[in-house]
Amino acid sequence: DRPLFEAISEAAMRKISDFISQNMATTAWALEELGCIHEPLLHALSKEVLRKIDSMDFMPMATLVDRRLWPESHTALASRLFPLIDDFCARLLQASSLDFWRGGGYQHLVLEFGVGNFGAVGGRYLYSKLGIFVPDEDFLRRASGHVPRIGRMMADTYVADGADFLRQRVVTYAEFEFRSPDLREPLRGSCCHENGRTCASSWIAPVRPPLCPYADRGTCSEFRMLASFCDAIAQADPQGTSSASGRAEISGFVRALVSGPCCVSCVGAFAQFRRLFPGVAVSMAAGGMPEPLQP
Repeated sequence: DRPLFEAISEAAMRKISDFISQNMATTAWALEELGCIHEPLLHALSKEVLRKIDSMDFMPMATLVDRRLWPESHTALASRLFPLIDDFCARLLQASSLDFWRGGGYQHLVLEFGVGNFGAVGGRYLYSKLGIFVPDEDFLRRASGHVPRIGRMMADTYVADGADFLRQRVVTYAEFEFRSPDLREPLRGSCCHENGRTCASSWIAPVRPPLCPYADRGTCSEFRMLASFCDAIAQADPQGTSSASGRAEISGFVRALVSGPCCVSCVGAFAQFRRLFPGVAVSMAAGGMPEPLQP
């Protein structure tokens, strides 16, 4: 409904000087996801970002840096967001064992920082700190044929506690190969995973995001994919996966494309997978990068 979106955008512009960072982030995200590109509002948001950058919270900055704003606004957001991500990663990389995740250390870290999603730009920066980089263009071209859309997708409705809900759909496509001294042939193939029924794993542990105590991140497509890889490797090579030294002998790769930015729980799932199988190279792209808005 174009007239409705225009009216909402114009009303937001009249009040934007009163917006806090969360108001700005929610407005920009919602209109973009609905396909409403209102350039005057985007220019106003870009200007407001520069005016309020020093008072912005972590999560709204992660949302805004993914939006179509001025390059100067993106630079300002990144200059504040990336040092916070550096601090988060430094704490994460201090973990000496998988007990950090299994014993609640990562959950405590997530709640302390108060961020549920680092966004596409922030997530890509974070993953690079964990040794997880963007896959090659040939893979991304193949993967795009298996992921219906980069961005928010809706799926089926369901009823819970007497209320109707519309499930958000997240799709992960992956290509993989795992090799081990005890395997005659490598495990290789491709797969698509979608968020759905929760996946219980004895290998990796999900966490709940801040401000959302009932969210079950064992349902995430990325978590389901990584848990299935752990199970497949263990089934093919039970002896090799029974010890840290044996898992270190397992090599190969995982390349993945996720339709949207990974939540903070799935960041932890990838970190756990890297800790479990350090010889497996992981590359991944999640969500789309924003196009700059020219002032």
